[in-house]
Amino acid sequence: MFSPLVVLAAFAASVSAITIISPNPSQGWTNDGAQSITWQAVDSDPKNFTILLLNDATNVAPVPQQLAALVVTSLNKIDVNPPATGWPAPGTKYRIKFVADAEHLNSQLCQSDEFAIRAPALSSGSSTLPSTPVLPPTSPGASQPTDGTPSDSGAPTPTNSGALPGMSLQTSLVGALVVLGAFLAQF
Repeated sequence: MFSPLVVLAAFAASVSAITIISPNPSQGWTNDGAQSITWQAVDSDPKNFTILLLNDATNVAPVPQQLAALVVTSLNKIDVNPPATGWPAPGTKYRIKFVADAEHLNSQLCQSDEFAIRAPALSSGSSTLPSTPVLPPTSPGASQPTDGTPSDSGAPTPTNSGALPGMSLQTSLVGALVVLGAFLAQF
């Protein structure tokens, strides 16, 4: 029969000493971009683990979302990207859970305290529109009305197409075919 001391020693050796530092109740996340997780570990902890995000309100996130696998324990910090479905909606009662691996989600090594995921703060920057109207360039010698509005001189608007004014692409193609036909008729 095993002595109580041997059983207690075996149990103590199997207990993980990993402690999640952040996120925590006073330092939560936003639901935008990569988020940081920090922890402390000891030499007897597993060499790697898998990170899950879950919510204690089962109607919010009933299935834990895997954020990272094969995380190296000795790093003590990782920035995780959003899961494939994106970060969950802002709310409370979220937790981070470290488990042995992706195939053993119930083999918990440690779990964070509850924390909140919030919407990102809006930028305080503002955009402004120009205070003076922007007018199109005019040709030399064209007159501008004194009220600042562009005038219509009746002249055709210049284009960069290289075609004659009023000549469409279809007209150009027909003309090219006529010239080609006349050229071929000579032979």
